[in-house]
Amino acid sequence: MRTLRRIDAPVLVIWGDHDRYLGRELAAPDPAWVPNARVEHLPTPATGSPRRPERVNELLIEFLRGASTGPRIKEILCPREGAAQRRSAES
Repeated sequence: MRTLRRIDAPVLVIWGDHDRYLGRELAAPDPAWVPNARVEHLPTPATGSPRRPERVNELLIEFLRGASTGPRIKEILCPREGAAQRRSAES
């Protein structure tokens, strides 16, 4: 049996508002399990394909730029190294 783990890394959910199978209420993960989640709702036709794929690209680029420079990214990706840097900055 697998154990679920909390996800502390930044997470981007891009959700099509007219998903045929899953309701809009399922887009946002539980903050207790995924505290750094960002949910973006996009208008989509019933087929599920985004009307504006360039908007998806914009969201991804913005998210990746922010995630790579965020204050906790080093700590999330490399916990030991991030903690060591934080300690040296505090002293």
